[in-house]
Amino acid sequence: MDNYWNNRFVNEKLMWGTEPSNIAIESEKVFKENSVKNILIMGIGYGRNGKYFINKGYNVDGVELSGEAIDLGKKFCSRINFINGSVLDIKLAKRYEAIFCYSILHLFRENDRKKLLENYVKHCIDNGILVISCCSTKDKTFGIGNKIEENTYEIKQGKYCIFTTKKK
Repeated sequence: MDNYWNNRFVNEKLMWGTEPSNIAIESEKVFKENSVKNILIMGIGYGRNGKYFINKGYNVDGVELSGEAIDLGKKFCSRINFINGSVLDIKLAKRYEAIFCYSILHLFRENDRKKLLENYVKHCIDNGILVISCCSTKDKTFGIGNKIEENTYEIKQGKYCIFTTKKK
């Protein structure tokens, strides 16, 4: 998977632009209300959301598998502490008041999603904040590709997308 992402960052550079996601903007309001100071971003990429949080006064560590993304990120925002590793099995000594995960969970199959969620919880302080964005079954791309699990499709060879529903 790291070759896939390295190639994307080599070829597409700042592929998601330089502005933060809407979810980052909304999350920052919650972080501020809860006096968060330290944020861990899992799958930080080159750091567009991390830079937004840094500029709002937060300390940001970011885990990223792609060395190419980290190289871009260090130029994009040198104040982010980039940590090279997999979001599935990274073990950090520090725990965070907030874990931010934008557009990552849907990339993994069921067993790895469970592992990923467990890793988020391990790195979050008790009563901390977890922000996890997901693709919805209401998304226009739902059902495209080869179905491999319930609500999970292989959209490109080796690249999966899970679509979630709101549970009642």
